Parts: sequence; C-alpha cells; structure tokens
Amino acid sequence: STDWLEKLNLDREDYKRSFCNYGINTKEDLALLHTIDLDTLMGQLGITKPGHIRRLKKAIDAMAEPDALQKEKEEMKRILLKGSFQSLNEKEDVGPEETKFWKRLCENRLKPDQD
Repeated sequence: STDWLEKLNLDREDYKRSFCNYGINTKEDLALLHTIDLDTLMGQLGITKPGHIRRLKKAIDAMAEPDALQKEKEEMKRILLKGSFQSLNEKEDVGPEETKFWKRLCENRLKPDQD
C-alpha cells in the first residue's frame, strides 16, 4: 500500500504506480532508499517537481536504517536491475555467485509456505 504517499500529500496515481513498480510499497521500504542516489531515483520515477522531491527526501531521511531483510531485498533488486536477462539454459558458465543468488532466491522468496 502507498498510504505513506497520501501522508506526504503526494498520492498521485503516477507516483503510486512508479513507486510500486520500483518495489517501494510501504513506508518501511523507504529505508532502502538510503543506499541509493536519490536524485537519480527521482528522475527514474518521473518525479521532477522540486517541492515533491524535497518532501520525499525528508521522509526518506526520517526513516530508520534498513534491517537485514530489507538490505537483502535491495541487493537482489540491484542484481536483477543491472543484469541482462537470458535463459539460464543458454548460459555456458554460471559462476558460484550467480548459483548462490538463484539458490537463495528460490529458497527465500519462491517458497511462500516456508515464511
């Protein structure tokens, strides 16, 4: 839910959609944004009004440091966003880091009955 945007008087449909598409659905998710360049993010999300950017940055600054699960979520998102996508069957060499990533993803995120 993007109720936190409403509290900032920024509950526009385009902002809600942009944040949800980026994986920021709750105010707790805002803590993840401490680790990235906010000016670049605002551009990627299509947020250009200086007043809106100031309000969002202030809200992000007010959030606590992300916990371990949030940091892991951000790490996986960063890996997925910068990777090129192709079938794993087409890959000739899958390194140990990639194998570890996919194993963790499957174990932790794709088996909801284990949560």
